[in-house]
Amino acid sequence: MKPDEMITVPDFIRETWEDFNSPTTSTFTTKMSVCRQTVYSLEETLDIDRSSLTKMKKSVKALYNTGNNHVSNEAMVAENLERLGNIAKSREQELEISAAFMKFSHVTKDLSSMMKNMMDGVNNMVLFPLDSFLKGDLKGAKGDLKKPFDKAWKDYETKFTKTEKEKKKQAQEAGMVRAEVSGAEIAEEMEKERKIFQLQMCE
Repeated sequence: MKPDEMITVPDFIRETWEDFNSPTTSTFTTKMSVCRQTVYSLEETLDIDRSSLTKMKKSVKALYNTGNNHVSNEAMVAENLERLGNIAKSREQELEISAAFMKFSHVTKDLSSMMKNMMDGVNNMVLFPLDSFLKGDLKGAKGDLKKPFDKAWKDYETKFTKTEKEKKKQAQEAGMVRAEVSGAEIAEEMEKERKIFQLQMCE
């Protein structure tokens, strides 16, 4: 098996179906190491994705918080400009200055409003979905995917080794020498372990 070899979903389904229909002629046991490599590869990819998306979430959240802080400060600037405009309005000789302060205040309020809408969009279209995705579909710690799979693999290996020893012992008692036992010979005895392995692969 090549280190980067992976089994596809259709191939896995076909192999599992053949194993289900005829365990003794099935080649599923020869594909188990490829299944294992596939799970490890997927786990590694998910860990990289989870890490990258978590970093992205942090930077988007920082942008969102900074943007909202900017909106608050801009609103205070607009308020102060309006106050200055009202003060200048009370003096006859400063009417033009008052009008300029009021216009500048309105422009600043408009900019603040647009920035607030943009920050709401960042929250609704990026931050919230990203957070939901990380807490939902990508929830879990590193290795969560392969822990139950590893247990199923280990259980299969343990039972296979035990059954192989028993078959070799039986052959020796009958006066024969066996170098190895094929998967087909013990397929029925290993059915439960293979089915659990297949189930964990599906998960």
